[in-house]
Amino acid sequence: MPFQGLISGSMGYGRAQPQQQSTPFDSNTPGPFVTAGNGAANLNTAGMTSLAAVAGQDDISAQLTVAMPYAFFAKQYGNNSNGGIWWNTNQVFVFGSSNATINWLSNTAPGICIANTDRRTNTLYYSGVNTGSGFSNINYVVFYQNNYNDGIPNAVKWQMRLFTNGLYQYLEVRASTAPTTAGLYTITNGTTFQNTFSGFTNVTAGSSFVLQADAATGTFWKLFNNYYVNL
Repeated sequence: MPFQGLISGSMGYGRAQPQQQSTPFDSNTPGPFVTAGNGAANLNTAGMTSLAAVAGQDDISAQLTVAMPYAFFAKQYGNNSNGGIWWNTNQVFVFGSSNATINWLSNTAPGICIANTDRRTNTLYYSGVNTGSGFSNINYVVFYQNNYNDGIPNAVKWQMRLFTNGLYQYLEVRASTAPTTAGLYTITNGTTFQNTFSGFTNVTAGSSFVLQADAATGTFWKLFNNYYVNL
């Protein structure tokens, strides 16, 4: 019986056939499920938990339960690693420690500022970890005041979601209403403001945006405005 088996090496002209590889992270191209258009905010908080420490509070921060990986500038902060991820009531996701600063500077602390100014969180709700289509995600619904002392609670209503699939990670914001004072939109690694929000001024009611980064390090951030995560 003649030999039957696999033949490896060159074929035809002495060149090995290329191996198929998985799609690498591309910081400039929308990742899986990042879709053009504006996603409507889902403000249904049934089954979610209120982060009691920030309810009605001005100028405080409280730690979030992020029971999945989430990296930020070469450190892992998910699963409460390296001090974890915190919510600052002046509209900042803070990485590594509690920080209640009002007006964020580039060296205040590593953070993602989304309409940062002197706000007041009325209520922040959070879900457990949801899974599907290869992604894990945590859902947040935040109601906040445009200004900490304007006496108008729940004026601004957003849905926010963190996603990771091991290759890509996202922060999605869906704005049901928009703050009348824009505040600061930026990302800092704790030393230097990044140029992620160049040209962006403020969300509008009914709009959404996605911040995308590599899940391995959380370093290469890209803004996709008027996009949403279709999951």
